[in-house]
Amino acid sequence: MKKQKLPALVVIMILTTITIVFWIIYSLYASIVTKPALNIPPSVLEEVFPEIDTPALDKIGQRIFFEEDQIGTLSPSASPSASP
Repeated sequence: MKKQKLPALVVIMILTTITIVFWIIYSLYASIVTKPALNIPPSVLEEVFPEIDTPALDKIGQRIFFEEDQIGTLSPSASPSASP
């Protein structure tokens, strides 16, 4: 019996599919293995000095405190009128 050969288009499609699958697997592997570059802005890297700003703390104590009933409502004072 004579063996039937696969058409050339089928062979190309199979090889293309295998190539795409390996390419996806390699891309996933490369994205997992490689570490991303850290782009830290210089303002974050500046040294922090642990000095207490005492004038700012004094200003906090001098602020005015309002009770809930002194504030009132923030909604508009006009009530909606009923239309006939």
